[in-house]
Amino acid sequence: MNHRLILVTIFHAIFSTFGDIEACVLNFMNVPLRHFFNESLHYHYDVSATEAEFNLIFSAIASTMFIGILVGGFTMGYMMDYYGRKATGVYIRSFLGIVSALCMIMARMFLSIEFFVVGHFLAGPLCLPSIFGNDSSWWGLPAFCLGLAVIHLLVGSVFPKSPKYLYITENKKQEAMFSISFYHGDQTDIELIEEEYDRERAIMTQGHISLKQVWDNPTLRWSLLICLVCGFVPACSAINVKSQYQIAMYIRFGMTQSQATLALMILSFATFPLCIIAPLAIEKMGRRPLFLSVSALCIFELVFLMFAHAFCDFHFNLPTITSIIGFLGTLGGQVALMMGLLNLTPIMISELCPHVARAPVGQVVQVIPIIVCFISVLTYPVTVARFGALYFFPLIIVSSILFYLLYQNLPETAGLPVDRIVRRLTITTRSRQASVSALIHGIDHHHHHQHYGTLINDDDNELQHD
Repeated sequence: MNHRLILVTIFHAIFSTFGDIEACVLNFMNVPLRHFFNESLHYHYDVSATEAEFNLIFSAIASTMFIGILVGGFTMGYMMDYYGRKATGVYIRSFLGIVSALCMIMARMFLSIEFFVVGHFLAGPLCLPSIFGNDSSWWGLPAFCLGLAVIHLLVGSVFPKSPKYLYITENKKQEAMFSISFYHGDQTDIELIEEEYDRERAIMTQGHISLKQVWDNPTLRWSLLICLVCGFVPACSAINVKSQYQIAMYIRFGMTQSQATLALMILSFATFPLCIIAPLAIEKMGRRPLFLSVSALCIFELVFLMFAHAFCDFHFNLPTITSIIGFLGTLGGQVALMMGLLNLTPIMISELCPHVARAPVGQVVQVIPIIVCFISVLTYPVTVARFGALYFFPLIIVSSILFYLLYQNLPETAGLPVDRIVRRLTITTRSRQASVSALIHGIDHHHHHQHYGTLINDDDNELQHD
């Protein structure tokens, strides 16, 4: 791999984390922010909320992030398609990160809950009570994110645009060739890459296609359905609730704020090496085994969290055992996250869909599951207060169904160019009705034990007759 590509990847991996950190501020700073919200409500509105009322307000604030994601889902696909990945991922994302961080900082300065809601909408060690995790210093975490976002914007703007976007969408061959040389080095076989881009562009003659055109095409419709199942896996997992309430969960299980923050740090540091292992595993093991493992770990986490909450519901008064059960559950979820839970859908979109179809497919696959995320986060405090551990039961059922659908239908696409994958998918869809009922019953009942839902394993002969 070219050294410039490695450096660019490392840069984006480090400095683009401002969005992830901003999204977790409400979770990391749960205790001081609860004090801040109460103080702001009393100062500006002379409101002294009951516990039930405050939980409803807190969950509504937590849910604003998912409304922001929903708005982003409707707009980002269009922006990526028409303005490019660089403009969207560097300029727009960094700008929103800066505005979000400034709003959170101003919330503390002006004692304004409204500024925090706006910042959370746009949107470790630093969260220990002795550092930033207290009533007076919690704004330091958004300030840290502000610095990351500014650096990401300034440095990221220097890098060339995506060569595939330049070549296929904008038809700027010279700029695309320069971008390929920059990211992959001068020794790269540019003619081979150009040939692959030409084959992918030949699949679709239009520069942009609509969602209706995707749905009307049996091959693309089937790709959309598979990607949608992949998109629901993280949406129905515990990751969304944990992003806002993990510290609160640990405290409910019997930990102090310091112990909960320390447990979160241990989870992060213990599973961090998996970030390095995951890219190697996905190439060695293949997409299918890894993604099935990730889906199974999500179910494992939900089951353990349900048991931990049940211990609290029945007042077993075993804080150590309850905390261990809850910690083990979240450990399974963290392993799933580090092994590619959030990368599952983008990878399948990039490998099952031609370049021009990725924006509309990505838009649907983001928007619909995010509604589930919004509902799960909004209802968590109230539902847990009324029904306790039963909150997790429907998520376990749905996640189990998703695992079955992935087992039946998830193709193995490792090492195959997009044009070849799409042609194989076309051959498969010709022999079946591309419908939701087909998704439920699997690709080929007569051969699914052999192919495990892959598109076509012995594709060389099939393609010759295509």
